[in-house]
Amino acid sequence: MLYVGEQEFEEFPFFVDTFVGKKKNESFTIPYKEKDLPPTVQTKKADSKPTTIAFVLTDIKNVVLPEINEETLLRLFGKESEVKNEADLLKYIDESISTQKFDTELIKEVEDFLKIIREKYMEVIIPQTLLSQEVRVRLENLEKRFGGKEKMNAYFKQMGEEKAKKFVDDISLAASESLEKFFILQKIAEELKLDINREKPVDLEIERKLYEKLSAGKSASIKEEGEKKPKKPAKK
Repeated sequence: MLYVGEQEFEEFPFFVDTFVGKKKNESFTIPYKEKDLPPTVQTKKADSKPTTIAFVLTDIKNVVLPEINEETLLRLFGKESEVKNEADLLKYIDESISTQKFDTELIKEVEDFLKIIREKYMEVIIPQTLLSQEVRVRLENLEKRFGGKEKMNAYFKQMGEEKAKKFVDDISLAASESLEKFFILQKIAEELKLDINREKPVDLEIERKLYEKLSAGKSASIKEEGEKKPKKPAKK
């Protein structure tokens, strides 16, 4: 069984060329040209030399967007939401995009700062037990997204052993970087005496406070530079 989703369609044009336009339960055969095939479609048997591949589309699922009306908005946002109609929705989307742009700038600024801290001033050693726990949690979350361990393993099998290993290695690397970032941010918050609500933490709170601190420092530096520049004499 081969599961093909949005990621595969984006990564391999083969799936677009082969499956788009086909119908559920349709069967067809194509020539086996290994150099043109994604790893998940290539034969795993070293002594096998197939000349064709047979496909049967057992199921097709489409993403269908709901109609935008009061009933849909009520279901999506709830009674207490300010989004009551299409105009409110457009305003909400516009504000969300603005927030995302700000968050993107914020994250980039903070990441650049953390990179300097990592390279020049601080080394973080993550205990293996903590890293293993973080990787396990991430894999469990991934398993839930796939709808079960069996489906996740089937997806890994489709990827091929080499790509599946790299995928898991990337998860481990991301977990390590995330933990490292966490400890560095905690130390920075302590050193800079950032006012953080530990009891009710807010998403990106430390990053926002640090961004404000960095921005304030930049503004002060620019102002100071401006004051140092000699003023041009006024024209008479």
